[in-house]
Amino acid sequence: MNLTLSIPDELAATLKGQGRDLARSALEALVAQGFREWQLSRAEVQEVLGMSWHETEAFLARHECDRHYTEDDLAQDRQTLTDLFGR
Repeated sequence: MNLTLSIPDELAATLKGQGRDLARSALEALVAQGFREWQLSRAEVQEVLGMSWHETEAFLARHECDRHYTEDDLAQDRQTLTDLFGR
């Protein structure tokens, strides 16, 4: 899908003057917000932005996105570790 945004020329000039790729900045902002709202998974963020796993983790950290890791995930991980290593 292609999306067209209209912003004031002054704002566009200011943002471009800071060396930003406005289309990429808008895409990243949209994807970060989608992740924050649980609309996108980490894997979808990675795919949309064309990043590696490590780049995606760094992107999410830079954009202060909480990890999608619930108490149920923790309980499942603890059970897996118990099954593997005992105790």
